[in-house]
Amino acid sequence: MLALACTPLGPDTARSQDYETLFRGFDAQALSHSEKVFLQAALAFEGHYQGLLDGDWGRLSRNAMQRYSRKEFGTEYKEWHLAFVAFSFFERYERDGWDMRYFPDLGISLLWPEKAVLREQSTEYFQNYRHSTSTLAISIGRHPQATTESLHDYTLGVHEISSKPYTVRKRNFAVSSASRADGFTLYTRSNYVRGAWSNIMVSAESKDAAILNAVTSSISVGRAPKLDLDEGGRLEEAIVKTIALIEQEQENTASTGDTSKEDESNAPGVGSG
Repeated sequence: MLALACTPLGPDTARSQDYETLFRGFDAQALSHSEKVFLQAALAFEGHYQGLLDGDWGRLSRNAMQRYSRKEFGTEYKEWHLAFVAFSFFERYERDGWDMRYFPDLGISLLWPEKAVLREQSTEYFQNYRHSTSTLAISIGRHPQATTESLHDYTLGVHEISSKPYTVRKRNFAVSSASRADGFTLYTRSNYVRGAWSNIMVSAESKDAAILNAVTSSISVGRAPKLDLDEGGRLEEAIVKTIALIEQEQENTASTGDTSKEDESNAPGVGSG
């Protein structure tokens, strides 16, 4: 399956089998809610999607898929592109164990690298974690109103660049995101859950901005379902067909190469006879 990451496809390769569907335009309406969430997560890790992992395939999701297709393949998005972006997320899942995790004490779910998370020393206010293969850091805790306000004030104090920091303030919800001149970003989110504020602080250096955005986009109140593909669904079908097509193309190429070598070995040399 590693060949999936580097093998180009064209419509001509589909003629001998029923692979034509892979080369049509991508239709999000054919995907289930869970498949859309999976693709949003994959596109977020690729650095193309900045929005909620909510399965709502709107303008942000469409533009993200378009940017991915343009960057990776230089074309409008096609059905077979789904296999490639999904495979990119499979690799992260296998390596780091990324999936949705529910924290009962917080009443909050978020993307979590189960296989690559390190527990840091806890402080008075937070349980602290670090992603072992990036600069991502996550701190979680439950706090009263005054402490929560101080956390957001601290976050905004980090901001050094000319654009304004990102803020949201609602009755039961608050977000602050600020960046330093070197690209380091600190994101703080607060949700009022069961009589107190559930606070999550996420930070990363600029080189890991896509990972930070993927995690912050995933945060939601309640128990979120695991990231998964529907068995026999449209996305799984696109992946299976794309892999089969690539394997067929590789077999055809190998067969053609072997025939050429055989012809050369059997050809008479100059001056023979």
